[in-house]
Amino acid sequence: MHLRRLDLVGFKSFAARTSAELQRGIVVIVGPNGSGKSNISDAVLWVLGEQSAKAVRARKPEEVIFAGSATRQPLGMAEVSLVLDNADGSLPIDYEEVRVTRRLYRSGDSEYLLNGSRVRLKDIIQLLLHAGLSPDSYTVVGQSSIDELILQRPDERRVAFENVADRLNDTRSKLTSTQANLVRVQDVLAELTPHVRRLKTQADRAQRAEAFRKELHDLLIRSFRWRLAHAHTERRQAEDESARATLEAQQAEAESTTGERDLRDVDERLATLEERFSELRPRAEAFLEQVRVAERSLAVLRERLASTTEQKSGAEAELLRYHGLLERLAEEATEAARAAGQTTDGDLPDD
Repeated sequence: MHLRRLDLVGFKSFAARTSAELQRGIVVIVGPNGSGKSNISDAVLWVLGEQSAKAVRARKPEEVIFAGSATRQPLGMAEVSLVLDNADGSLPIDYEEVRVTRRLYRSGDSEYLLNGSRVRLKDIIQLLLHAGLSPDSYTVVGQSSIDELILQRPDERRVAFENVADRLNDTRSKLTSTQANLVRVQDVLAELTPHVRRLKTQADRAQRAEAFRKELHDLLIRSFRWRLAHAHTERRQAEDESARATLEAQQAEAESTTGERDLRDVDERLATLEERFSELRPRAEAFLEQVRVAERSLAVLRERLASTTEQKSGAEAELLRYHGLLERLAEEATEAARAAGQTTDGDLPDD
């Protein structure tokens, strides 16, 4: 991990937005006095969470905001962004580039951002500690600090050494306290290790149960989806059947209407026929009476015909007898005539 870029706007002498691209290795910043070289180191300290205004060469926190010049108006906000290359994963965050931003307003409000999202200063410090970054991680020697130390009187230098010794003692005390805390932490870890194992077992069971619940949830979802699809299919079939039933009902209704109309026509024709039948009934009765009379007459005629037929048979027999008699008489007459002729021929004289 390395510092890739430093963006400043409204911080001390950097009124306009300024970006400094930093390459790997040693970076040297050169420039005339008053050009803002020390302000860059102050900006790095300030964005890492430095809370002391004196550490960034200011009397009050608001003095880091651009105060204006003869050609520019004062600004109401100072912003510094530190862009870190996290390709090696030094920071436990899923970004190859991490952007840490600090803003300070003249109202005294400040905010910290991590890749554009607002976070707490504590979150940034805890994140950067994984890479060994903090306001106290590096020593920043201010301008003319070494000359000031060399030119001090012995008693003033002694005060400086005593201050360093006091800080060293404080650091040793903190180290001793930290070691004691480490021993206590180890004791606590030894005490909690069985609980951790038990909790790990419970966590594994809970994880398996969660996996089972998820699988059951997926199965239920699939089942509900299948049921829903089946219900949609049944609904469509029911709608189709309903449409067919509606069409059949309409056709039946149309046929019923046609049948009713035909029935009315038949009723009308039947009524007409009944009227006609009522009109024809007397005539039919008269015809029936005439038929009965004709039948009686026909019976009489049939009797007469039968009698006439008998008479005809007798007459025909009599006629046949007469014909036989006539034929016999004719034969007799013929024989008589022939006999008479022969007799006549015998009586004639000879010449």
